[in-house]
Amino acid sequence: RTTNPILLRWLLRYFEVNSDVTMASAYIYASGIFLILVILTFLHHVLFYYTQRLGWHLRAATCALMYQKTLRLSQKALAATTTGQIVNLGSTDVIRFDWLGLFLHYLILGPLQAVVVAYLLWTDLGVATLAGVGVICFVMFLQSFVGRQFGKIRAGMAILSDERIRTMNEVLTAMRIIKMYAWEKPFEKLVSEVRRKEIEKVLQSSILKACNFAMMFVSSRLLNLVTFVTFIYLGGELTPSLVFSAVALYNVLRTSMGLFFPLAVEKLSESLISLKRIQVGKKLYTSGKLTISGKPNTCGKLNISGKLNTSGKLNTSGKLNFYSNSETDLMTDFVQNYLMLDEIEDHRHKLPPKSYQDCGDEASANMATLQDITLKVEPGQLLAVIGPVGSGKSSFLNAILRELPASSGTAKVVGQVTYAGQVPWVFSGSIRENILFGEAYDEKRYNEVVAVCCLDKDFLSFEYGDLTLVGQRGVTLSGGQKARVNLARAVYRRGTNIFLLDDPLSAVDASVAQKMFEQCICGYLDNKIRILVTHQLQFIQKADQVMILKEVSTDFARVVKEEGRTQITVVFQQIPQAGRLRRAPKDLFFHRRTVRTTFGAVKSVSDSQKFLSCIADFVAPVEDEEENAQGSVKLIIYKNYFIHNVFFFVILVILAMADHTTSEIFYSTVALSSVQNVTTLPTILLNTSMVSYLNTTSNPLLPTKFDNTFYIIVYASLVGLCTLLLYARSISQFYYCVQSGIRMHDKMFNAILKAPMRFFDVNPVGKILNRFSKDMGQVDELLPQTFMDFIYIFCMIFSILILSVTINYFVIIIVIPLSIYFIWLRQYYIRTSRDIKRMEGASRSPVFTHLSNTIQGLSTVRAFNMQDKFEEEFHCKQDLHSSAWFLFITGSRWLAFRLDAICAIFIGCVAYFSILTSSLNAVDAGKVGLTLTYAILLMGMFQWGTRQSAEVENLMTSVERIQQYYAIEPEAPHEIEGSSLPQGWPNYGVITFNNLSYAHYKDGPNILHGIRAHIKAHEKVGIVGRTGAGKSSLISTLFRLNEYSKGEILIDGIDVSSLGLTELRSAISIIPQDPILFAGTMRKNLDPFQLYSDEEVWNALEQVQLKPAVQQLPLKLASELAESGSNFSVGQRQLVCLARAVLRKNKILIIDEATANVDMRTDLLIQQTIRRNFRHCTVLTIAHRLHTIIDSDRVMVLDQGRVAEFDQPHILLDQENGLFSDMVAASGQAEAKALREIAFNVRI
Repeated sequence: RTTNPILLRWLLRYFEVNSDVTMASAYIYASGIFLILVILTFLHHVLFYYTQRLGWHLRAATCALMYQKTLRLSQKALAATTTGQIVNLGSTDVIRFDWLGLFLHYLILGPLQAVVVAYLLWTDLGVATLAGVGVICFVMFLQSFVGRQFGKIRAGMAILSDERIRTMNEVLTAMRIIKMYAWEKPFEKLVSEVRRKEIEKVLQSSILKACNFAMMFVSSRLLNLVTFVTFIYLGGELTPSLVFSAVALYNVLRTSMGLFFPLAVEKLSESLISLKRIQVGKKLYTSGKLTISGKPNTCGKLNISGKLNTSGKLNTSGKLNFYSNSETDLMTDFVQNYLMLDEIEDHRHKLPPKSYQDCGDEASANMATLQDITLKVEPGQLLAVIGPVGSGKSSFLNAILRELPASSGTAKVVGQVTYAGQVPWVFSGSIRENILFGEAYDEKRYNEVVAVCCLDKDFLSFEYGDLTLVGQRGVTLSGGQKARVNLARAVYRRGTNIFLLDDPLSAVDASVAQKMFEQCICGYLDNKIRILVTHQLQFIQKADQVMILKEVSTDFARVVKEEGRTQITVVFQQIPQAGRLRRAPKDLFFHRRTVRTTFGAVKSVSDSQKFLSCIADFVAPVEDEEENAQGSVKLIIYKNYFIHNVFFFVILVILAMADHTTSEIFYSTVALSSVQNVTTLPTILLNTSMVSYLNTTSNPLLPTKFDNTFYIIVYASLVGLCTLLLYARSISQFYYCVQSGIRMHDKMFNAILKAPMRFFDVNPVGKILNRFSKDMGQVDELLPQTFMDFIYIFCMIFSILILSVTINYFVIIIVIPLSIYFIWLRQYYIRTSRDIKRMEGASRSPVFTHLSNTIQGLSTVRAFNMQDKFEEEFHCKQDLHSSAWFLFITGSRWLAFRLDAICAIFIGCVAYFSILTSSLNAVDAGKVGLTLTYAILLMGMFQWGTRQSAEVENLMTSVERIQQYYAIEPEAPHEIEGSSLPQGWPNYGVITFNNLSYAHYKDGPNILHGIRAHIKAHEKVGIVGRTGAGKSSLISTLFRLNEYSKGEILIDGIDVSSLGLTELRSAISIIPQDPILFAGTMRKNLDPFQLYSDEEVWNALEQVQLKPAVQQLPLKLASELAESGSNFSVGQRQLVCLARAVLRKNKILIIDEATANVDMRTDLLIQQTIRRNFRHCTVLTIAHRLHTIIDSDRVMVLDQGRVAEFDQPHILLDQENGLFSDMVAASGQAEAKALREIAFNVRI
């Protein structure tokens, strides 16, 4: 690049007066310029290809390392971060490495070129060069300062972006809960507030980018002004060859130091910030690796010795964080009365409350999650683990899995371990894939596992059997079906000797739970070690050992063998806070009935085998791919983007025109003069702008003699005016683009909030989140910069072409064919690159979805030792995305190479045509110099501008993807104007289902068929049925989460379809099946609208016995909760949901299997609270525990989406072979008798 200005100087001497340069020499110089440009074209793009590939490799390698780290994150680390933060690191942060690789070498090349240029200028201009060098140093200092400021802003912006993505991930994950609570507005406000803070940083960053951009083009004008004015005042004589060679050298710096060096500094600053954030992630705690002793075929053994202790850490510096797993820790303090068993209520002992006074930033308390556990489990034994909510049952299993670190003691595991978590985890794919989980398909074994897990009948009801896709988060399965798939996955695992089962029986009805316990846990797995966490005490009678956990300690059951039966003596150990030893009566024991259910006796096996063999020929359904638009980005996309703010768009156009025409207007009136082909100072100073070069020898409006001072003042004023216009335009354009991004985000988020639940059922969270992270990031940060480059460079290219044609008409001969080829080339590239960019965007979503799924099921993945396979799957998905990215960067290089080749041909032709025309008539050296100087400037700028124009369209695919969500079909209106509901509606809570039918998907099979039922005011109705019978679907229709296809629902005689969704959902309270808490304060989780006083909130907490625990939190109601409330156990979250219902005081309450994951005492507490606070309310209770609904006024039994039975409990129990009667009988003789007694007493 520095050679061409030298050759240009020699060539321009040929056109000067009295030149001694021959025509042959001129052609040699012209050929040298052309040859150097050709060599530069080859070398430049090879270099850029390898640097881009380096950035791509850095990004891919960093993503791989991050995923490896994710697979090893401990529960403590997961509590310290969020899914959104990890996803944001893998999307927004690592993309910085792609840009860093593109420009990094200019950190060395830029200064090196500056030194070479300074030396060449010194040889021509002498001391005047120092003035230009001073300007360069000043500009570099400003760029460095801007880079540092940008780095600081970027750091703050990244934090806010993390917070927004975390909040969005939380909202999307909990959308069902948000809609049922009608909490769209507070979450819209929450996201908008986070977005507002983020946009403040984005705007600051954009202003700095605008200043940097303007500085890049202003610097060349300042260089010319300062250098040539200094040279003139030092007595130097300017000639065209000297001037234009110097201008060409400065143009080299203009590209390297003015454009690429600032970009390199900016991208390096961004990358360093991202690298620091990634390093923080790399420093997160990792989980211990499960050490398995013995050979693979060993029979299995578990020995925990040395009094195993695990501890969490409590950080109380303003924000409460829990660093243990989601089922443990501080909220266990609310269990003030330790529960042993219902049969020994008299032996409960009250624990003194913990004190958290004097906790500050420096004082962190270490809390034991588990304490003093010693046990040994032999092959073939069943260990039952029971205890109150939050006592550490799940933590005990996690300690065995090394998910929780042991502070003392050891857990020796001999054999292969598998795990079924309390919250069932399924991933997108078929049911069969979820069960096999990477294992080879063995038809016989598979059929056996399906039968003992009671899934065979469910497969019969599915259109595709076990090849049915479960969807994101298992939306096509009921809670019970997901629990059984989770259990089947653990049971099918080959070579497993030790099964850790975290309450898998709670989500299914009593009869199914009994079958699963007998056929699977005590039958199929009879010779294995089984550790079963349960709240259902009827199952512990068949256990070999029982471990009863209480607050931060354990009471372990000593096993004594007597005369062929097992006598379990429960021994109370001393609780550290209790102060003295207490023991239970010695005569307390249970008798274990021997269970030997042979698998061959399972009647359903043959049926399932026949069925599975039938569906083997089915064509498995395929998961929906992410939609991709085809063809060019439609004009409506651009219109919707720019129409967001018409006023600023008009201002932007006016400023762009003014910036590029101010100099031209002045030059056309003042004139650039040359007398006897001797270039004067005005010519030298005014030729630095890309304008039409007009040469006039006289102008009657101007004096015949010019004073250099006059032109210096004029030119300095002109440079100042252009600088102001350029800065105004740059800042206005960035501001305008940011404003468009704000409106796009708000409109997309609003569309998401109003989308029906069906949309979230079929679209993975990662796919939606991709729009809010990567696509929104490109719209906020990349599109404004790219759009700015395109507009400015296009104006420059257009001016240079006009200038060249105006000065030398012969140039048009080559301009026309080159322009035609350029237009064809650009269209050809855009057609390809646009689809490649869409492909890249579509292949990116599965990477994030896989990452998100891995985090959600991390304990299961590690328990099954599937890290390597999941990492391999991640690499496959990333390789697919990398393939699309590789096509994109190679396509960019393909276009850039050809565009630079066009420029090289154009410059060569301009040089040759100038020499040719000089032989025909005299040609002014100033004109030729001006033409060639800016023609050479086209080299690099032309391909960069064209690629940026193509990149604008490519980036507009992100705009297109965002605007696709504008068109989401919204659910019914949330508010209906002119609605005239009776005051206090509903006043009675009468619910009528009239011939109701419902399907999950449009044109899909009905889940509910002709439901007819009338529920009276204040009536308590229990809803039971086999999992998948339609219980939760019935509740969905009541909330209108998805519209029902037929029939009507009336509440107090008003058709709910005529109501606004907010009116309807606000009138109904629910305790959901999957209780979810949100990151934020406890108060916001209870009352996001701020409708209730603190006194009312405390009263609600007292009603559910959570008040003492919340009072002990450092900031009480203002204490921050972890993402999804993961620092609470499932049972504790249910109590918070119950407190929400108490606060709302609605006439209708829905309880959707809310007591499935709580112990008997908490279940009793919930029931007592409901009876006390909702006496005058209509209560619909979905439950698998029959004792929960046996005292209801009436019981509705659903079977295959139809109301099979609906009457008072005692009447249903009197029906011989009735479904409800059979369910009660299946619960066991003792429990059935107790249930019948309760039903009889209720009747009386």
